[in-house]
Amino acid sequence: MRDAETGEPAVGPGSVATIPMLFDLVHNAIDRDAAMLEVEYHPSLGYPTKLSVDYEREIADDEFSIRADSLVPIR
Repeated sequence: MRDAETGEPAVGPGSVATIPMLFDLVHNAIDRDAAMLEVEYHPSLGYPTKLSVDYEREIADDEFSIRADSLVPIR
């Protein structure tokens, strides 16, 4: 994973996301009735490629966005 603003590799716990983790984020936003959920999926493989969530519109800094591209299989 890379920081979208700096392009630097992410480090530390949670710095590697998996496709199941992306689906978990989508399901969690649905379960929590997020104020805003936008998801785009890969056209042929079906995994989330873009995910934006805002849990509460009135609360600052609870929103996030993830873009999944250039994925490689883990062997």
